[in-house]
Amino acid sequence: MRRQLLITTAVLALSIGSAFAADNSATISQVGATGIVAEQTQTGDTNVANITQNSAMGDGVTVNASQTQAGTGDFADIQQSDSFFNQAVQTQAGGPGNNALITQTGPTSSQNLATQSQDGTGNLAQITQVTESSNNNASQLQTGDGNLAAINQNSVSDSNLAMQDQSGTGNSATVNQNNISFDNTATQVQSGDTNIALINQNDNSEDNIAAQDQDGTGNNATINQNTFSSLNEADQTQAGDTHLATITQSDTSTGNIASQTQDGTSNTADISQTLNSSFNVATQDQSGPNNIASIAQNDGSTNNVADQVQGGTGNNVASIVQNVLSDANTASQIQTGDANTAVIFQDNGALGNTASQMQIGDGNTSSIFQTGAFGSLATVVQN
Repeated sequence: MRRQLLITTAVLALSIGSAFAADNSATISQVGATGIVAEQTQTGDTNVANITQNSAMGDGVTVNASQTQAGTGDFADIQQSDSFFNQAVQTQAGGPGNNALITQTGPTSSQNLATQSQDGTGNLAQITQVTESSNNNASQLQTGDGNLAAINQNSVSDSNLAMQDQSGTGNSATVNQNNISFDNTATQVQSGDTNIALINQNDNSEDNIAAQDQDGTGNNATINQNTFSSLNEADQTQAGDTHLATITQSDTSTGNIASQTQDGTSNTADISQTLNSSFNVATQDQSGPNNIASIAQNDGSTNNVADQVQGGTGNNVASIVQNVLSDANTASQIQTGDANTAVIFQDNGALGNTASQMQIGDGNTSSIFQTGAFGSLATVVQN
């Protein structure tokens, strides 16, 4: 039989589930101006915990909510509206099938704190801070396999911080900071195999920072900073084999920095800074054999810099493409080892481009293709 607890107050509410109880439901609903606190604790399986808090928006508003669950198939939900200076904390141990949701909405979602921690397998964690989302802090920690983590800080996303940390196999992490996105920071750390990391900072994306760090085998990392993308920074680091790293800073891309570092075998790195791309910097550094690195700075690409370094025993492939009215760009490639391939394409309009390649080893192939009416410089060194 399901037991239900409903508490409505404007000051303090507590709900505590009995030890090893199952299939319980606890609900707290609070309406007030400030000083609202709600706490829920449940032990057992398939329990449900809900907290709803609504406060009058303004300086000095303090709303706190916390939920703790230990079991399998549990559900925890915190909803805070008129969200300003709110705090929400959720902790779940066990699984599979636990779900944790935090929603902090406006009309103005500002200076809120949301934290989620899950230990187990097959769990879901989601934080939503939307409607003129600014100066919010969201963090998620998951330990185990097959977990999903999502942070949404959208709708005029300004000066938000998102942090995700996952350890295990087959996990997925997503951060969305979109719709007039500026001065945001998103960080993802994953340890284990076949994990997926995704950061989106799109739509008038400016002065954002995105960082991803993965350790293991067969992981996938993607950063998108698109649509009037300027002065953004994207950094990806992967250790291990058969990883894929992708950075896209396109559609009027100006003054962006993209950096990728991979240490291992059979990894692939791709950077795209295209469509009216100017004054961008793309850097790729790979250590190990059988790796692939590619940089594209196309379609009105001017004053961009592309650098690639590949070290190891060889069999690596590096390509840089700066085409379609591509002016005053610089491309550099360095490879060590044997049987490597390096290719640079540059198509200039009004100004010349510069390309340089250095290969140290045996059986390497080097190619530079420069077209256009104005002077470009190409340098090849093979030792």
